[in-house]
Amino acid sequence: QSSQAFCIPCSTSLCEVGQYRGECLGRKDAECLGCTNYPLHAVFTSAGQPYDTNNCEWVCLVGFYRSSDSCLPCKAGTYS
Repeated sequence: QSSQAFCIPCSTSLCEVGQYRGECLGRKDAECLGCTNYPLHAVFTSAGQPYDTNNCEWVCLVGFYRSSDSCLPCKAGTYS
């Protein structure tokens, strides 16, 4: 049983790149969780925005280009 006479507001700050805030439950603050919304051959460039959404921005790695929600390899004679 808690000895506090008040409730502490949940964290709403941004997490590190590649993370978003999970659900704030009655007994613990919202933890930073890893974003999962990126394809193979990509890296995250932002945290989830808003802070509690699994929608981190991402870019394709060198040698790949973005096509919708995928990263496809550059064809011979091209580069990224």
